[in-house]
Amino acid sequence: MSLPSRPGKHIRREKANSNICSNQSLMALYVTIYLALMGPNGLKEVNELSYQGAHYLYDRLISTGKFQPAFDKPFLKEFCLMTNLPMASIQETLRENGFLGAIPMGEYMDKFTGLVSFAVTEKRTKAEIDKLVSLLEAVA
Repeated sequence: MSLPSRPGKHIRREKANSNICSNQSLMALYVTIYLALMGPNGLKEVNELSYQGAHYLYDRLISTGKFQPAFDKPFLKEFCLMTNLPMASIQETLRENGFLGAIPMGEYMDKFTGLVSFAVTEKRTKAEIDKLVSLLEAVA
């Protein structure tokens, strides 16, 4: 037995141009509010903090001897490194310690085996980055 439909209560998705419930509209609203609150100086500061944190992490990981540069191109807040460390051990160690990161790129394409992606946002502190590095130094 089916319930009777109520006329006028259905809005077709393609005609719902004022419906804020769609993900696209919510994301557009979020970005608009974020940009308005941050302003040009705030966005510049966010990028500078992300850049500094990412380059600090990059240098620290290279200095461990367990990671090698993968590319010689400039980067802002995301970068990839090569490693011989077992990806499962890296992932498990970080997850157990509350870190989300070190994405193994080889899971997406075989030619990227040993390549690990890192990203640092403006919210990460030097202490958090140092802890992440010490955790990865302990991975055998």
